[in-house]
Amino acid sequence: ERLRAQGRLVVPVLNKRDRLTSDELSRVEAVVEEGFGVPPVPISARKALKARLAGDEAAYDATGFPALLAHLEAEVFGRARVLKRGAVAGRLAAALDDALGVEEARAAWAEERRTQLDARARSLAAAASGLRLAVDDTLRDFSRDRSAAFEAAAAEVLAFVQPRSSRFARHGVDREDRAFLAEVLERRLGEASEACTRRLRARFAGELAGVAGPEALRDAVADALRAPLAGFWGYQRGVLAGGALARFFEEVLPRAELEATSLARELGRAGADVDGELRPALADAIVALTQALRHDIEATRAAEAQAEAERAQRIAGPLRALREALGELAQEPIRDRAFDATRLDRS
Repeated sequence: ERLRAQGRLVVPVLNKRDRLTSDELSRVEAVVEEGFGVPPVPISARKALKARLAGDEAAYDATGFPALLAHLEAEVFGRARVLKRGAVAGRLAAALDDALGVEEARAAWAEERRTQLDARARSLAAAASGLRLAVDDTLRDFSRDRSAAFEAAAAEVLAFVQPRSSRFARHGVDREDRAFLAEVLERRLGEASEACTRRLRARFAGELAGVAGPEALRDAVADALRAPLAGFWGYQRGVLAGGALARFFEEVLPRAELEATSLARELGRAGADVDGELRPALADAIVALTQALRHDIEATRAAEAQAEAERAQRIAGPLRALREALGELAQEPIRDRAFDATRLDRS
């Protein structure tokens, strides 16, 4: 079958024909012809040699060797150019078959890629509710951490106010105490914001795990969350620096009850509104993130489809056309031989 695929002319030869009866020889010839597609030439090579050495032409003719030589002359040597062209075409066709196999594998890979992109698009559509839930859970933890920050600040206020409360009718603190408290509060709120950022990034990456690769997803999530989180933290620092703490020290603390819960509640008024300021910004970030990821999927699908179409036009199509032409050329010796046999039969 490999020889046929390469367009090679096969001349099967059966040696030692003298060891078989005519019936046995006929059966063997039938089997060989069925396998090779052409009838074999039976000979007795050793007897042919002996007959030639003895100069016995009749015995030499009876060995079938002259018939083999005549067959080779007519079918092979006299058609060398056609056979060589067919053989070369066959070998080129085999090489093209390998190349086309690579192209088929490439096409299968492209189809698998389309399937993967479709699955990513479905995962993205299903992730919206999970992203919203991630925001709810993270902001709940964020509010808890911010409350802890204000409670820690209240404990610091008690630490430097209570020892002096017996000497003042009104509770007061000096400049150093104010700076220290502002530093403590900003640091604790900053830590809460950083924890919120880490949680959101981790939750978003988990919800979108089937949408993009880890690195691309990490960058996309970071880009989407950067603006709302940085904006909220900037707003929070602005509230602290813009008079919220000054109001606490000058208006609230002098008349406040020196009790941790009450002070923490009063300090909490210096906290930026999480639900009013951060939650809407994160909702917008979810929309922007999903739109960006959807755009990436669609752009990747379009680019890969275009690349495959161009590849098919530039490579696969010409390869198939050339393979078909070479297949015809490789079969030319066989067709010519069949034509010659028909012409001989008619003559």
